[in-house]
Amino acid sequence: MNTLKMKSFKSVILYVLLLWVIAVIFGVAAFPGLVNSTREPIAWEEVDFSGEIEGLYVTGTVYGIYDYYCEETEDNSIISREYLTDADDNYYIALRAEGEDMTAANTLMDATYAYFMGEDDGSLLADNQYEITGVIKKLSGDSLQFYHEYVEWDSLDAESQSNFLPYYIDINKIGNYDAQGTTIMTVASGVMFFIGVALIIFTFTGVFQKPVKKYIKNNSNPELAAEKVNNFIQTVPEVNGLRYNHEFICGSNKYLITFGETPKIAWIYKQVVNHKRYFITVSKSYTVVTGFIDGTKQTSFVKNEASADAHIEQLQQLCPHAVIGYTDELDRMFRKDLNQFLNISYNAPDSEKHTTDY
Repeated sequence: MNTLKMKSFKSVILYVLLLWVIAVIFGVAAFPGLVNSTREPIAWEEVDFSGEIEGLYVTGTVYGIYDYYCEETEDNSIISREYLTDADDNYYIALRAEGEDMTAANTLMDATYAYFMGEDDGSLLADNQYEITGVIKKLSGDSLQFYHEYVEWDSLDAESQSNFLPYYIDINKIGNYDAQGTTIMTVASGVMFFIGVALIIFTFTGVFQKPVKKYIKNNSNPELAAEKVNNFIQTVPEVNGLRYNHEFICGSNKYLITFGETPKIAWIYKQVVNHKRYFITVSKSYTVVTGFIDGTKQTSFVKNEASADAHIEQLQQLCPHAVIGYTDELDRMFRKDLNQFLNISYNAPDSEKHTTDY
């Protein structure tokens, strides 16, 4: 059994590593939000904007918004805007709002404009100031370019440039995502990690070797059956994906072990799996399918088409009562009228075997 477990392990380990890599990616993305969710945000007025501010989780009142300098659209709809506001008495900083958060930002922006144009005595401005909570992030890419263009960065002296901080407050984010997004990423990370762990556990507890365990358990003498199986695994080499003798046949379907008693094989055929990309076949894989007298089927991957043909030819010698080859009619009969299928060859008194082009 240990040999079969290691075979399953070699097949499953790539899936496990991929799941764990995805779990790490999701976990890293969710980590800043998880950390910030455990602590209170820093009051805006307590932030030293002359120091290192990237990643700070802050909260405070937006007293005015001068304008927006860029917006993001999707399907002709605005999904986010970036605005310019005061960080404190000396610095300016950007705000990023998306969805419904833009409504409050746009209203305050209009009130701010009305105040500076003398259309408001300050009452409208005061009425539309509002509280925000978010994470300070660094501007980059197009956002930074549009920011610089808006403030006419190249025409400013060094001191004036330093007043326009290359940062923005991402409203309602607690890290890379909002609270809901952080929760989703955290759960996804945990799920991916535990699926990987489960695959390892299933491998070494025999879940992926279920047909072997079932045979041993259902045998009248389980200890003798286990000894016979172990002897078969140790003495019969695997060749191009399959091992078999007059007693047993054993292979694998990815990480699942296939196993059965050779004398109980009633049907054998080759199956070709086409792997397509954009409707174009890019590769093929080959399997040997064995149907048993209890109506079950097992599909075992083999190295190539030549290996599949060679295995079927050798299995014909070991299983003279088995039907060889596939047709839709045989498949229908095997699924819906097993006795009729068995009477074709397996139960035939003259021991004739039925062969099609496999």
